[in-house]
Amino acid sequence: MTSLWTAVSGFTVSQNAINTTAHNLANIDTDGSTRQQVIIQDFHYNKIGQSTYSSMQTGLGAATQVVRQVRDEFYDKQYRTESGRLSFYDAQKQAILEIEDIMGELENSPFQESIQKLWNNIQELVKSPDDKTARASLAKNAEAFVQRAETIYKQLEQYQVNMNQQINDKVTQINGLGEKIAQLNEQITKVESGGVERANDLRDKRNLYIDQLSKLIDVKATEEFDGSVTIMAENVQFVTGTSSYSMSTVRVADGSDMVKPVWDHIKTDVFDMTREPSYEAGTNLGSLKGLIWARGNSSANYTNIPQKGDFATDADYQAAIDKYNLEIESSVIRTTQAQFDTLIHGIVTAVNDILSPNVEATLADGTKIQILSPNAPMGMDGDKTQGTELFSRKSTSRYDKDTVIYMKNTGTAENPVYEECAETDADAFRAYRYNEEDPSDKYTLYSLGEIEINKDILADYSKIPLSQSGGTGDFAYNGVAKALADIWNQPFSTLNPNVLKVNTFNEYYTAIWGDLATKGEKYIASAENQQIMVDNISTARQNVMGISSDEELANMIKYQHAYNAAARYFNVVDSMLEHLVTRL
Repeated sequence: MTSLWTAVSGFTVSQNAINTTAHNLANIDTDGSTRQQVIIQDFHYNKIGQSTYSSMQTGLGAATQVVRQVRDEFYDKQYRTESGRLSFYDAQKQAILEIEDIMGELENSPFQESIQKLWNNIQELVKSPDDKTARASLAKNAEAFVQRAETIYKQLEQYQVNMNQQINDKVTQINGLGEKIAQLNEQITKVESGGVERANDLRDKRNLYIDQLSKLIDVKATEEFDGSVTIMAENVQFVTGTSSYSMSTVRVADGSDMVKPVWDHIKTDVFDMTREPSYEAGTNLGSLKGLIWARGNSSANYTNIPQKGDFATDADYQAAIDKYNLEIESSVIRTTQAQFDTLIHGIVTAVNDILSPNVEATLADGTKIQILSPNAPMGMDGDKTQGTELFSRKSTSRYDKDTVIYMKNTGTAENPVYEECAETDADAFRAYRYNEEDPSDKYTLYSLGEIEINKDILADYSKIPLSQSGGTGDFAYNGVAKALADIWNQPFSTLNPNVLKVNTFNEYYTAIWGDLATKGEKYIASAENQQIMVDNISTARQNVMGISSDEELANMIKYQHAYNAAARYFNVVDSMLEHLVTRL
């Protein structure tokens, strides 16, 4: 009778193998499905004696050892790492493409046209500084210049805020995947707790979720002895057994429009923003991090680019450069904002400083201040107004005209020295103190968002101060207009503290665009290279875990033959037993 059960074991394992093969064929196009393979082993041997020449054992048939998934753990880890890196660079690339659209250089309305029109108007004023039409054109084009610059800057800010929704969506996806993996852990451990069956279909689904999770955030998955997986996300416990931890988004700072992800269970930031992502450190993984680094945690302006003259020591300047590289240069949006605002600030202040120049003066207590130069150009209005700037701050006037200060020149006409004096002193004149820009107070800055065209000039173009004739009204003198024209060809600034080339205004804008294009090419090339790498790894991975219809059909035939062989063996034993029984 044992022989019959040996034949039955052949039926059983062959049927299991046929069922597994049919399952593979049915799931050949199922996303994430892994090829399953039946491992067959000897069931048991009975020892019936002892012999010098034989082991004297009889076999009791075959058994299914395990129905295993054919996967390569090394390929899984490599695929998840490289697909996470691909998602990081894709997020950076998309940010670059969006900025290019905002800047308009690839469309029909590049911002450089606004710069060129402003310069062309100044050139016309050089020819005829007293021409009211040329003055009106200058004011209108200056207004259009500011409005276009404001529009671009606001669009960059709005894009930053709009990225919050993408960040919120990805946080929701991450939390959802964590919950699904924890639920699958529970189901898998229940199915496999008896040590008889492996929950391969559930494992396939769980691996698919881990693959999806790796594209969003840096993950490391470790399988435990009970079949569950433990997942570390950004080196923080994310899934353990049947539990998953969640993250949420909070405002970066009070009053900020931007959000950041934080871990709910430990109340800490998900990402360490004090470390710039890098390939060497393996920290450039996941689209969520790519979004946050491309966006930055706040908008930037010209004050975020350090200028050497603003620092007392080289060490202080180097510290400022390091901070710039970490917080600004690493974010494509913040870099563009800071560089663009630097250009606008440079043009605005250069024009204002010619039309309404300041000189240094000393108060009675020794304090050094800036005041309106007594030799400032005048308008061609009846009052021959001095100190009228073209570009004004919305919230801060150029000069403090409420505080009465009197100064006199204690030097010479060629080398004036202005010191505070009494109103009754000979040669005393009323001085207007310049309201300095304060980086800690955005409302004092000539920065985008705070600039407008002087309302006095829009109301009366004759107030544009272009005369330096000492009050004679000789407006044919074009020295002021020529000085305005000359600033466009004078050295202005390096693009950032990491380069040495000093640009003019036009060169600076070209450099902004060149820097953006270079970064775009870098991220696009990185994304393309990563895509090739991911595709190669995916192909190698599929060669191991993928289902081949030809191979499975060959297995189907093989296991069908094995089933038939077991059937014939069963028939032979059955006939033999029948013969023995009937003969006895």
